[in-house]
Amino acid sequence: MREIGQVLRQAREEKGMTLEQVSSRTMIAKKYLRALEEGDFNLFPGEVYLKGALRKYAAELGLNQEGLLSRYGGVSEIEKAEKSQQEPVKQQNRPATKTRVQPAQVVRSTRRLNKRRFAMVLIIFALLVGGIRVISTLVAPEPPLAHEQPPVNENGVENILPSVPAEPEPEPEPEPEPQPELPQVRVERDILDPLQLRVINADAIEVVLSFTEHSWVRVHTDGVLLFEGTFGAGESRSLTASKSVRVRTGNALGTKMSINGEMIELPQYRNPATLEISNAGFE
Repeated sequence: MREIGQVLRQAREEKGMTLEQVSSRTMIAKKYLRALEEGDFNLFPGEVYLKGALRKYAAELGLNQEGLLSRYGGVSEIEKAEKSQQEPVKQQNRPATKTRVQPAQVVRSTRRLNKRRFAMVLIIFALLVGGIRVISTLVAPEPPLAHEQPPVNENGVENILPSVPAEPEPEPEPEPEPQPELPQVRVERDILDPLQLRVINADAIEVVLSFTEHSWVRVHTDGVLLFEGTFGAGESRSLTASKSVRVRTGNALGTKMSINGEMIELPQYRNPATLEISNAGFE
């Protein structure tokens, strides 16, 4: 692994470049460049990120990308073979442990468990019977209604007119149901390539481009060319896509961008830059 790092460091020093300059040109964090030169590949979150960073670093230094990748793959296969040879030896050295269950202990445990279950069933049955008796004593039958006499007015004459029922009270209006909270929309950058962005918890990608300097721009939405042209300071363009947006600007320093209302920091140089934006869906 360190042989690959020595090749990268020697090529960088021959070109008279520092790690800061390479990081600014490749958009790879300085700590990952140092890890490549020192052979500390365990710092990377995965082999895909490691190979991508190694390929981009080699291309920046003018080295053979496929040669370095094949050398890295060969070293990885040797390490895997050495680990596979060491694992059987470790397994042979481990003492074999056997657990032996006594039949008598199993029978005793089963009997105890059955006794406990039977006792639990009896307790539940007794509680049910007692509860039914208590409920029957509390609920007493209502006495029969006495025969009501018809109402009599002031002259002693029976009032045979039907009584007017009282108007029912209006029912209270139901309270509105609470609306569920929507997930928060956010934008994430790729660890190794800051120009790769993902929009999370959004139905669509909404991009606003504004320009502080003269700049040429080409935009693709969902794989189709949307527009291409040159814009002056003070101009702006808005666009929407469902799956992906690709923005190529000739002047990154003079271009401002917001994605779904969040301002995105672009490279601070007057050189071309390409941003890839994808919709990652909802969490």
